[in-house]
Amino acid sequence: MIDDLLLQPGSYRVSTAIVDRGHMYDYADREFDLHVRGRGNQEPGFTKMPGTFKEPVTVAHTAPKASAAIEVVHAE
Repeated sequence: MIDDLLLQPGSYRVSTAIVDRGHMYDYADREFDLHVRGRGNQEPGFTKMPGTFKEPVTVAHTAPKASAAIEVVHAE
């Protein structure tokens, strides 16, 4: 069941498949036409993407402090 199929108005070609545990029993490629009518609040693209979008969160990265000293030994 699909609660909301948020397609924009237009004509679509629909493909279907019946699959169970990786075995395909039937497949119909672009066999069906789907016509979606609009309600007046059209957006560009194929689907509507409702939701709240925010600016990306930026995190300041600092270089890790060295916690161990390196001792150089010369063998002669």
